[in-house]
Amino acid sequence: MRGWYTRAKLRSKRRDMLGAFVGTELFFLEGDSLIQRVLNDPLIALGQAGDCSLQLLHAYYAFERIITDFTERGANFQIVFFENSRHLTIGTGALSSREIAIRSLIRTILIGHALRLLPTTCVFSSPTDPMYTDRLHIQKPMLLCVSDGGMLQDHLGSSCADSILIQRGLLRDALAHHLAIGLLDAVEFKDSKIMTFVYESHRGSGSHNRQKETHPTIPTEVWDSVVEAEYHLAELENQTDFLSDFTFPGDRDAWLVQAAQAYLQHVDAGDPLSQPVLHAFLAHIVLLTNLDVTDRSLGPCFLDPALANYVRTEFYPIMLSFLGAHLTKVTFRPDLDGRVFEHLLHAIVEGHELSSLLGPLAAAELDAIWTNLGQRASAYAPLSAQFSPVKARNSVTQVAGLPRLLPLANDVVAGMLRDIDSAAEIGDDRDDEAGTQSSGITQSFLLRDTHVWPKGRSTVPSHHIGPHVPKPATERLRQRKLRNDQRFMKQLQRQAETLTGAKGARLQQQVIAPVGTSKHSSNKPREKAPVQQKSGGKKGQVPLKSADKLRQQIKQAKEVKVQSEAETWWKAQLAEISKLIPSAQITHLDGLKRNKKADELWLAAEIAVYRLHLVCTQWIADDNREDPETSDRYRVSLLAQIRDLSTMEGLTNTIRGTMSSILQAIGFSKLELPNDTAADVADRAYQFKFVKIMSKSKGTPLFSFFPIQEHPTEYQLRQFGEYMDRSMDSQPDPRTQFDPDAWQRQVLDKIDQEESILVVAPTSAGKTFIGFYAMERVLRESDSGILIYVAPTKALVTQIAAEVYARFKKDLGGKSCWAVHTRELQLHNPAETQILITIPEMLSNMLLTPALARVWTPRIRRIIFDEIHSISEAEGGAVWEQLILMAPCPIIGLSATVGNPDDFNRWLESVQKAHGYKHSLILHPHRYSHLRKFVWNARAGSSSVFTGLAKKIPGNRLVFIHPISALEFRTQEIPSDLSLESRDCLSLYRAMKACAGPEQQDELVPLDPIVFFEKRSTRFFRQKDVLEYEEALKSKLRGWMSNPGGHKPGSPARRVIASLSEIRSTPSDFWMDRDEKNEDLVKLLSDLHHQDDLPAILFSFDRYKSETLAKALLAKLEEAEAAYRETSPIWKQKMQEWERWQAGAKAREKDAARGKKKPTRKGSDDEGGDAEPERGSSAPAPPSLTNPDDPTPEFTFTSFKGYTREELAQDLDQLSWKDIAPWLMDCLKRGIAVHHSGMNKAYRSLIEGLFRIGFIRVMISSETLALGINAPARTTVFLGDSPDLTALMYRQCAGRAGRRGFDLLGKVVFFGVPLDKIQRLMLSRLPPLTGQFPLSTTLSLRLFNVLDGSDNAPAARDAVRGILGLARLSVSSKTGEAEMRHHFRFSVDYLRRSKLLDEAGKTLLLTNLAAPLHENEPGNLALVALLRAGYFHKLSANLDSNRQQTPREFVLVLSHLFSRRYMRKISNAEAKELIGNAASVVVLPPLPREAKRVLESHNQRIFKIFSNYTVAYAKQSSTVLDVDRSLPLSGELPKPVTAPEDIPIIELLRRRAVPVVSRSVFVANSGHGDNFASIEDLDRTTRPGLHLNKSVIPYIQLASESAPFSLNALLYDFYVHGSDDTLVAINGIGRGEVWYILNDFFLVLVQLQTNIEQLFRQAIKDANADAEGGDTFELPSLDDDLEDRREYFASKEGVQGVSEAFPQRPPSIPEGDWDVYRVVAAVRGEFETKFKAMWA
Repeated sequence: MRGWYTRAKLRSKRRDMLGAFVGTELFFLEGDSLIQRVLNDPLIALGQAGDCSLQLLHAYYAFERIITDFTERGANFQIVFFENSRHLTIGTGALSSREIAIRSLIRTILIGHALRLLPTTCVFSSPTDPMYTDRLHIQKPMLLCVSDGGMLQDHLGSSCADSILIQRGLLRDALAHHLAIGLLDAVEFKDSKIMTFVYESHRGSGSHNRQKETHPTIPTEVWDSVVEAEYHLAELENQTDFLSDFTFPGDRDAWLVQAAQAYLQHVDAGDPLSQPVLHAFLAHIVLLTNLDVTDRSLGPCFLDPALANYVRTEFYPIMLSFLGAHLTKVTFRPDLDGRVFEHLLHAIVEGHELSSLLGPLAAAELDAIWTNLGQRASAYAPLSAQFSPVKARNSVTQVAGLPRLLPLANDVVAGMLRDIDSAAEIGDDRDDEAGTQSSGITQSFLLRDTHVWPKGRSTVPSHHIGPHVPKPATERLRQRKLRNDQRFMKQLQRQAETLTGAKGARLQQQVIAPVGTSKHSSNKPREKAPVQQKSGGKKGQVPLKSADKLRQQIKQAKEVKVQSEAETWWKAQLAEISKLIPSAQITHLDGLKRNKKADELWLAAEIAVYRLHLVCTQWIADDNREDPETSDRYRVSLLAQIRDLSTMEGLTNTIRGTMSSILQAIGFSKLELPNDTAADVADRAYQFKFVKIMSKSKGTPLFSFFPIQEHPTEYQLRQFGEYMDRSMDSQPDPRTQFDPDAWQRQVLDKIDQEESILVVAPTSAGKTFIGFYAMERVLRESDSGILIYVAPTKALVTQIAAEVYARFKKDLGGKSCWAVHTRELQLHNPAETQILITIPEMLSNMLLTPALARVWTPRIRRIIFDEIHSISEAEGGAVWEQLILMAPCPIIGLSATVGNPDDFNRWLESVQKAHGYKHSLILHPHRYSHLRKFVWNARAGSSSVFTGLAKKIPGNRLVFIHPISALEFRTQEIPSDLSLESRDCLSLYRAMKACAGPEQQDELVPLDPIVFFEKRSTRFFRQKDVLEYEEALKSKLRGWMSNPGGHKPGSPARRVIASLSEIRSTPSDFWMDRDEKNEDLVKLLSDLHHQDDLPAILFSFDRYKSETLAKALLAKLEEAEAAYRETSPIWKQKMQEWERWQAGAKAREKDAARGKKKPTRKGSDDEGGDAEPERGSSAPAPPSLTNPDDPTPEFTFTSFKGYTREELAQDLDQLSWKDIAPWLMDCLKRGIAVHHSGMNKAYRSLIEGLFRIGFIRVMISSETLALGINAPARTTVFLGDSPDLTALMYRQCAGRAGRRGFDLLGKVVFFGVPLDKIQRLMLSRLPPLTGQFPLSTTLSLRLFNVLDGSDNAPAARDAVRGILGLARLSVSSKTGEAEMRHHFRFSVDYLRRSKLLDEAGKTLLLTNLAAPLHENEPGNLALVALLRAGYFHKLSANLDSNRQQTPREFVLVLSHLFSRRYMRKISNAEAKELIGNAASVVVLPPLPREAKRVLESHNQRIFKIFSNYTVAYAKQSSTVLDVDRSLPLSGELPKPVTAPEDIPIIELLRRRAVPVVSRSVFVANSGHGDNFASIEDLDRTTRPGLHLNKSVIPYIQLASESAPFSLNALLYDFYVHGSDDTLVAINGIGRGEVWYILNDFFLVLVQLQTNIEQLFRQAIKDANADAEGGDTFELPSLDDDLEDRREYFASKEGVQGVSEAFPQRPPSIPEGDWDVYRVVAAVRGEFETKFKAMWA
């Protein structure tokens, strides 16, 4: 058990349990784990400190607070309890009887509380309870959120080990049921996220039966161990079980009487204390109904130790056990308060009369209860006689005074913060700085506290900004940069050539002239044309002049000539077509449409009619013409062509007659053709004889197989759905080159009106043109306006750049009208262009750059946020939110996957309104093309062998999934986006008709398609018609499902669903292990090839698995090819022809040489001197020959249409310089490619283009192609299950199929995905977008930098106001403007105390270390703290004496700060067993003692600042904060039933109560005042309205013995051993994750070295300025580009030293600073060497 779970803990991934996994799906919340989190909370007083505390009110609050944290984030959960899990909760056999009694009672009370609050809560005996398994089957939860019981260590007693074993059995059972596991005891509520460790279910290859299926790493003997553990603990429990068979108490008094009677019967009658203590205990319960919650904020009351010991050890264990009996189903809320009980006992011991303390009403209530027990008035003499009174005292220290803030004098923010400063004490606080400054370091440029960062300079490197583009230092570097730019532009140009528009045509570049200074520009954007009225006839026409008549005659003569030439050409083409075989005739004809002569209206129409003729002719000649599938194929082709032909101009009566004859022949005689033929269209005879298909005399078809055998309405629904008109009220519009739908015209109107918009529409709906229309407007309006296109990925940035390059050209005086700006690439100057394509982080850097805030930001006219749903991502989402808040212009948000568009739009609208812009939501719910889903049946035809693409593999392995059949998984609701094709609607109606009962048949009459479509039966159906029918059917089915018993088996709804399923295999048939996937993938692709369903994108969310599958596919093709070549006589014949051609090589060389020597004509192309004859062997072979070095066509997926073998050879030759793996090149030759972010950029660019032109037809990709990339595929395939295959990712990836302008239908194939996961995905809803707290401490620092550096430019001021001045800053947060300003003010106080900001708001020197690493907060600020404390200087001083250990310690410290990989704690025994002799240590070693001391001090300073913030805000806002009398979930507590003045003891309690301002009074119930102990304490226990956000407090949680997590040592381990294989095998890192994690850390090292170099340059500059003409130190002027730097120093012979940038120490750099730099450079260099060796 230990070995299994240790490995599981290592491989678990900490993720957002909601947004990145569960989404809106149901999950179970294990109740005992929830209660354990409450009982283990050290703040809840439950007698742990030796007192009599029993603070149930605080426990209620903590319990509800956790549940509320889930509900507020939109979690969809149900609480489940298992009785056999109680042992871990109550501590059976491990705790004292008192502790067990307390924990048992609270567990029982909280279970009952959950049952009352949440009716869906259930209690089961164990995971094997049949009722639980039934609930699993019906509810289909996705995950079980549960604790794992903690570490299983050898020193634990057997009882603890048994409890943990039972809990692990629960985890194992959940995995066996295919539930994922989310660890509740590791949950962290971070903004709108729920972060925890998630364990995925692993499916075995055995039966689906749970009893037979075993987890691959868990022995089946575990179950026997669990049963044995339950038996052992039950025996222990029985030894302390005093419970009797109680009845359920109806109210509080009955509960008390029943328990008290049992207690009195159980205790020794001679015990003098039992009755008075019981009487006082009952009195305190009566008193609680008369106390306000604030009266119960009591600290411990110190009783006589003997009395306290009696209560705790004698009274509590017995009485509390009886109180807990049968308490789960009561209707009242039990209440106990040990502190009130203590204070009451204390007063009695002091001699106070109880009745006088309680007052008459409460005393009477107590007497009634005591009388029901058959007892007389209790005598308290034993208490006052036996025990001495102890002076009651309050142990809670109160917060003294107001918080002290360091002064800040900044004009821009002063007004915003004035009220905060007025509520705090302003002044220097020197004591706070003690120990923070480094000791023993006398000279250090890095540690100057007062050195201001140069005004106007950015805090990030220039290559992250854009306006400053340094010239390369040498001619060699200049040439290299020029070559790189030229190479990229060549790639971009080639990529642009592969892009197409909405109709599938190549993009045409628009040349836009500069606007210049003229106000009357001819470059006005295309405007919406007014509706033109048709002419009313000849009346009123103006007579033509003679000149006009002449022009008209000339025009008519030209038209006659053109028509004559067209007729001649057409006759020639008809003759040519007649010579072709039938299969080639239509292909040739379709190619003629691209000829300009075919633009003639009459000819275009006649070509279309001739195509009808060819289809009819081929149908008649087809040997299988009477086969239903064959007939349907020809009929649908005819119908689709007729529909298209009916929309063309120039239709003559003859053409109309032909169309009518065909429609009559196939059974659609009622279809009416549009009657809008222009009057001047003359009838004309065809240039060919149309095939005869109708009998003139009889008026019937000549061929019996032509007519359909069903009603035309049903036939259209069944067969014609793909070809129906998809437009939604489309109309011509001069602003576009296509007819936009109504919603698209609305988008254009909003852009023209300079409004902001959020456009939410599915993939393929037609969103792409929106951004380009906005770009065109900006380019035409001026030469200075800027549009910024923000995309989430580099791949999407590159593609958009290629599209912009293909669409627009504008001369801006030698400057490009567009630019690209990412971390790795800067093409053209981003600050001197009009269209900037970038990623969010780069735009954030630019908006916060001082120099740009003055002149660049004001020019921004619009920002487009593509894939705007990225705002919800846990990593990087905050940047999107910051950009929206700071946007200085209208925005356009684009997305296909927004789960809560209305809520999200309301937030966007509020932000845009605050900026002065109107905002609208444009929502379009329908895809242009449908997606048809299939699942791969791995067992069908499993014995078949792939022998090549020439022959189809027998078997039907692709099984269609009717969308409604997915409801088998969960018959509860039909998702709004579960769309149906027309044929799905027809099959649904037929199923409903077949399954309806007699009383339901009449309901279906209006839904009969013949009835429903009767008014539309004279025309072709449109997609709009089907949508109406679909909704009508769904509405009726929803009604059936909602009927009583509608979800039960045998109900009409369930029968309908079952009848639509074509899946007749067991669910295990759809699961495949790795070997089966490798074996079957080629079969799947072969099937898709034969169904004409390629190209396809195959999604695998693990880059390593993507490559593995590609290698396996390549191996299968090569293996089959080798077998074919070995046995095929055809191949051997081809090789003989090849050898004969090769044998003539020398003769061809001689002929070529003789040809070269022949004299040429002067001026001919051959003139220019003799050249060496080419070798015959190098010349390309004739196309008729097969080169054995090329893959055999039957074993490739390539298509050489529009791409030649010579071009392929050239591309492969260029890639050979890019260190591309040979197997990738071999895949490329066979039309297979692998796409993920780790691939070479040139390779990715090439394969994207080749995929678009159709050469590559199999693309295996990670999620990189899911986000808007123009990679049109006919099919998308999901290669196996993955935790990353979420509802959001499913829609993004599936949407790549069936793109508008390419396919009428897309297909989605699930390959190796379990059936229940498929159904869950189809039924899933998109998760709501949830924002994040947008203000971090480093962002505050950067805001001050942009203000100061830009001289408070308006754009900088607006950015600050955008962040601080909006009342609602996050979609899911309750954060208000006042709280945001308070948070900002105290962040500023931290920055001041950390010497990053001075009193005037100017950034200090170390800002240059913190700000560039802003994405790594809080690690960046902890790094500054360590540097300021001199830790790195002391460490680096030992470099020369300890060259191995010093860098390792440096890496160890950085590993605690950056790229942290959390893991569940493992014991020493687990670690030893896991590691063995491996080189990894797995668990990151503790921080060095001095580093830990510095960071603890750093954390303490932060904690002090933000605890002051909490108190200050609470005091200042006490009148507006929520009233703190309500529990988070159940609401406000009842008010006291008796006035306080009538109960004397209340005055006593109030004198002793703990006053609180910022702490919740429910937490104060345990005696806690406003003195907080930790950041977690602040985060969890403040009063309502104080939405303190722990995630943006720059506190760094240190891994320690008490921390709930450990840190994986993968970074440290890799630095030591450099083995990625060890990281995978021992550290538990996924193969596909290793590169990303290491790369992130490497970028931190590069950034750190770059930052220090920038500081050194500033020091050198200062020193040179101080030298006043003396010796100065010259530094090469290099760009920040790392490759340029390396090449420069490599060109310097004999250069030795620390780094390329600084080979030796400049004189102005102190030794200590230089030592730090040496260590940084050494670590970076060694890490880079090992990192590159890994992925090279």
